[in-house]
Amino acid sequence: MSASTSPISTQTVETTWQKFKLRHKYEYGTHRSVFRSYISDFVWRRKFKGVDIMFHLWLQIVLLYACE
Repeated sequence: MSASTSPISTQTVETTWQKFKLRHKYEYGTHRSVFRSYISDFVWRRKFKGVDIMFHLWLQIVLLYACE
């Protein structure tokens, strides 16, 4: 997919990356040893944001740690 036909603009990517970096620097400090978990948390929250976030949290826990 070429840049001209991409549904995601460079501006959107840059803005999202800036918000991620600023939030973690301000709230937590940026520690490279746990940077991957910061990104995972950020992506998860963006994916499941909204009123059903607790439902999605419990659903993810059930899927990862299924009781038998």
